[in-house]
Amino acid sequence: METLKDSSSHLTKKFATLWEAETFCAKLNRVIDSDKQWEVKKSRFA
Repeated sequence: METLKDSSSHLTKKFATLWEAETFCAKLNRVIDSDKQWEVKKSRFA
């Protein structure tokens, strides 16, 4: 049986990785969006 301290630190780690994953996905989406906008600009001026 794990102590409260152990489980809370485990939860904190889990939330930290979740938060990191979410920020990573947000950054990735931003990059993809700017890539799409760049493609649109290129096709417009091509």
